[in-house]
Amino acid sequence: MLRFADGVMVPVMPADGKMETGADASRGTEASNGAEVVKGSGSSSETLFHEGVLPEAALAADWLQAWCDWKKKPVKVAATRQGVILDPMDRECLAALENIPYDPRYRVCRLGRAVRHKPQDRVVTPDFPPFSRLQAVGPQGAQATLWTNPVAGSEKPETGEILLTNRLIRTLYGREWIEGTEETPGLEGAPLLVGADFEENYDLGLPKADQISRVYFSSLLYQDLEPEAADSDFWLYNPLTDTRMYLPFEGSDYQDHGRVVKNGKPARKVMVPRYYRILMGWASYPVARIRKESYVRLLEEMTPEQRDLMTQTYHPVESEMFYDLDAALDPESRLYQDLAVLQTQSPLFHRAEILRRPRRMIRRPLPAKLWNRLLEHMIGTAEFDLKVTWTQDTDDRNNIARLNPDMMTLLGVGENDKIIIRYGRDSLSLRVLNCETLDSGQIGLPAPARLKLGMNSVNDVVTVGRNMNHILSKYSQVQAMTILGTLLAVSEVLPDVWTSLAVSALAAPVLVYFVLREEREKVR
Repeated sequence: MLRFADGVMVPVMPADGKMETGADASRGTEASNGAEVVKGSGSSSETLFHEGVLPEAALAADWLQAWCDWKKKPVKVAATRQGVILDPMDRECLAALENIPYDPRYRVCRLGRAVRHKPQDRVVTPDFPPFSRLQAVGPQGAQATLWTNPVAGSEKPETGEILLTNRLIRTLYGREWIEGTEETPGLEGAPLLVGADFEENYDLGLPKADQISRVYFSSLLYQDLEPEAADSDFWLYNPLTDTRMYLPFEGSDYQDHGRVVKNGKPARKVMVPRYYRILMGWASYPVARIRKESYVRLLEEMTPEQRDLMTQTYHPVESEMFYDLDAALDPESRLYQDLAVLQTQSPLFHRAEILRRPRRMIRRPLPAKLWNRLLEHMIGTAEFDLKVTWTQDTDDRNNIARLNPDMMTLLGVGENDKIIIRYGRDSLSLRVLNCETLDSGQIGLPAPARLKLGMNSVNDVVTVGRNMNHILSKYSQVQAMTILGTLLAVSEVLPDVWTSLAVSALAAPVLVYFVLREEREKVR
């Protein structure tokens, strides 16, 4: 049996003799073991839609044939009505499917390298329409979001081929593009699973004043998403600004019990408080920066008058993925005011999407969980959701984050303290310095940090808190003196060594707790 990463099983059968593939196999000839070969897979993912073939077998056969061709293995693969035939049987080939999920939206493409590498998430392929948002899975299970660009210039991939940037190649294959060395096989022709990303727009709702600490799903939407929650992580997405924010599903039910309505009926809405609307780009109009692909789609849905207004006020940014609002546009001008009215009133600028991504289970050891709970009690922490922006030029080299001084006060940190930045289920620790030019809702992240967290650019929302281990280490000298003083004082009162050690062990944590009182007060 062949097993997909998410547990879907596909029967696999060896061929007793030479297996027929290609045109003869496509017409439904018989393999030597009696299994009916409906389509040989090796050239196209059309098997996904071939009548009579198991969809799981078709996708598995396409993937395995591409993988064998890439590894230069003399193995032929075909999808049948019963499963997949391998000729000859290859044990390494059987393991090539274990890291990729089964999804009928996916098809198999062969890897090529793009000529232009900015924007970093652009791809070129004739298999999908231009300006489509795709989801891709690499051979080791790594995933990434892609945007298709038109086929043009020297970038002319063949059918079934997809050209990726250096950044995407590194993300999906865990290594750089290397060709022509015997020690390291090249990536030319490596298989990639690609499919159209799930796109569905939801209306925005405004929650009550006592439920503004996070983003919620209306009860009807929560019920729709609940069956997927065991296997998927959910991200709130604004396609115009290309802004993502991770949404923990636990506790996300708005519990409106049908009170959130549209046209008198219970509605599927995302309940977004004002602060999060600011972070996501749904609070201030006109929008200062629009994602290139979304801008093109937007114009297609507008009237000629609206398109004319947009083209007069936005211009593309060289080598970037955005269209920017003309900086010379006077906010008091009629053109600016008309644009603001258009974007404020048009539903095209108030659409939210919910991205589904395979759930990643990161299990923390029990001692680490207990230690973190102890630090929360001893030191305390405060977390804020902030929008990522570029940091200062020298910070990329030194891997330093920047925060507004007011936000640093709210987090309870000073300059050169360390903070924890969480993006979905990934996290890292960075030193932080202040930057008065940043808004209180922004954080400047260096390029190495964005790469490690899996961001293609800026605009995404991260969760920030102070590093409690760093705070504890700052007080290590005071703690050592406190514990030493306790030992000396107790030994004078209690001459028995074991009794004095036991009393000191009980008294030391209490004294350290009082030493850290000032730090706890910073985040209360």
